[in-house]
Amino acid sequence: MATKHEVSKGFKKALTERTSGTGTMEEMMAGEAAVIASTPHTVFVYWQCGAADNSPDFNGDSGAERVFHETEACGSRPVLGEMIAILRAGDRVVVHSIDGLARDMRDLQDIVRQINTKGASISFQVEDLTFEADHSDPIVAMQSRMLEAFSSFERALTDKGRAPGPAQD
Repeated sequence: MATKHEVSKGFKKALTERTSGTGTMEEMMAGEAAVIASTPHTVFVYWQCGAADNSPDFNGDSGAERVFHETEACGSRPVLGEMIAILRAGDRVVVHSIDGLARDMRDLQDIVRQINTKGASISFQVEDLTFEADHSDPIVAMQSRMLEAFSSFERALTDKGRAPGPAQD
């Protein structure tokens, strides 16, 4: 078995040979460290049982690496929570349709906010909508404000429907 010193010596020799004529060993090591440190962003897919008759095909143009399938038709949606918990900045969530994710506009707004707060984006295939985490883009900011406006409007209509009406004689 090789000792630490032998491994270190072999690594140094390999780097020296690889960098001959291309720069210093420090430059090469900095480049290697940058490659090692960079991690690709993951594409997640989420869908609920009952949201579509059959399992939607997400492996085509979505580039799905992880698929999260909610098997409970209603309830707390633990799989959604699990997916959101592991999202990282730069990741992308793909959902077949808005109605396969959210129960109402307020729910949609909350879920989109949770995903965007993690630095990830979310795309809906049917509606051809994407909500990016970067709110410095004016289009993204407008989409976010419109979602909030629709959510408030829906909530106001719901509240109005619950309010007692005028007494009828």
